[in-house]
Amino acid sequence: MFQSGENSMDQFMEQDQLDRFKGLVHVGLCSLGVACVLYNVGAWLIRKEPRLFMNGLIYGGLVWFELVAISKHLRRDRRIET
Repeated sequence: MFQSGENSMDQFMEQDQLDRFKGLVHVGLCSLGVACVLYNVGAWLIRKEPRLFMNGLIYGGLVWFELVAISKHLRRDRRIET
């Protein structure tokens, strides 16, 4: 996995290294984002505070970003296995 003599953090951060683990980190962040979207949109439906609606949009953008990152890591992982 890692070659001796090199900084393991530098190698970890390189593309195509431990993509399954990196993808799982993004899954965790995406899950938190989904929870935040649900809370803020639900609270907005009850209280109609504009900031809650904006928070929901911002967290929705986070969820979209994380889904894109997850798909990239999955594609890289599949490419490495073949």
